[in-house]
Amino acid sequence: MLVWIPGFDGGYNQRFHIQKSGGGEEPKRLEVAPSSSRSFNVTKLRPSNTYTFQVVAANELGFGPVSLPVVVTTNNLLIPTLPKIPVFDAKYKKLLVISPYDNDYCLR
Repeated sequence: MLVWIPGFDGGYNQRFHIQKSGGGEEPKRLEVAPSSSRSFNVTKLRPSNTYTFQVVAANELGFGPVSLPVVVTTNNLLIPTLPKIPVFDAKYKKLLVISPYDNDYCLR
């Protein structure tokens, strides 16, 4: 979650953009919605990658200066292995997976 304190608005309504770079992607400028927001939840980050974020404000006069960069590195994704081989139950036609782990992993 990125959070910032707005600077002087020049007497005009401000809107904010997040500049994101890193993670093996082209740099992007993301518009924050709604424009009154002072925070932004960053999603779709890849594990074990370094990203740089900057906030920039804009109003009727154009874009202001870019904030100092915030550099973060995402954690490594550790996927636990199953201790036993899954078993097929022929009677019920189901694959039984016995796992000691919580059901909190979803991979796409």
